[in-house]
Amino acid sequence: EAAKTSKGGGSDGAWVTEASGVLAYGDGPKATPTPKSASDSDSVYSDLKHEKCRNIELDEEGAGWSVDLCKGEFGYDLEVTEGDIRQSVNVISPAGKKFELNFPTVVSGAFSTVGDKAEWRFRTVDGKRVPFALIVRFNASEDVENSENVTSYLTVTKITEDQICVTDIVK
Repeated sequence: EAAKTSKGGGSDGAWVTEASGVLAYGDGPKATPTPKSASDSDSVYSDLKHEKCRNIELDEEGAGWSVDLCKGEFGYDLEVTEGDIRQSVNVISPAGKKFELNFPTVVSGAFSTVGDKAEWRFRTVDGKRVPFALIVRFNASEDVENSENVTSYLTVTKITEDQICVTDIVK
């Protein structure tokens, strides 16, 4: 599925991301993702900070690149990748399959960082917690005149048994 950006909402300030069914309340990048109703789903969080993850690849030559392995939830792990001052996230399934989210291609090619936390949205089905979405903040320095002027995005990634991909981008 192609990523879609939701840029508006109702009079209550709700932003609706079409493909994932996740609502975000608030104004733009400060919006907080929330389920359609409290009984539909819940959230848990995992760390993406370098200090909380384990570095598994590092090349310091030139612009350099690195990969940090971060503990996820529900048997999933996350890799925070950085190359040429651009970060992204890969999702590693419980079966060990890697799904590359490619934020610099899908969201913005500008210099970038990911947020410190990943939000895992899940439902409880027959007593088992089943993840259906991953939400990660992605910050891009898109203003070439002022690199400190950062555009913040929330990326919404759909999780199914056989597919994990970015479906929504909230700016």
